[in-house]
Amino acid sequence: MKSFLFWVMLGTVGINSFAQNTPVAIINLHKNEIITKTGFDSKVDIFKKTQGRDLTATEKKQVLQVLIADVLFSQEASKQGIKISDDEVMQTIRTQFGLVNFTDEQIKQMIEKQGTNWGELLSSMKRSLSSQ
Repeated sequence: MKSFLFWVMLGTVGINSFAQNTPVAIINLHKNEIITKTGFDSKVDIFKKTQGRDLTATEKKQVLQVLIADVLFSQEASKQGIKISDDEVMQTIRTQFGLVNFTDEQIKQMIEKQGTNWGELLSSMKRSLSSQ
């Protein structure tokens, strides 16, 4: 009986984990890249926090379109050898938000305090900057 419960629990956890890694979109301009349900939900949550409300179906579709465009631009930039460094991202943040007197660490802490994952933001900004 214990063995059966273990397998049922393992299956439930595995199914839930699988559902989170389910592809929402597969992009292949120059290589396969997958936008997972987890990645999509993460972006939707960021917008929910900034908007203070749930997103409509149309807004969720727009979020997905932006994610797809980011991947397409990133793949093309990579093909053309365009690379954005962490320092370039930090300089952009300083300039756009008037944070010229803050250290890198202070900026990272401010961003994470607002509930944004630094790694995700860094990656997103690199993609955005490489497409400009």
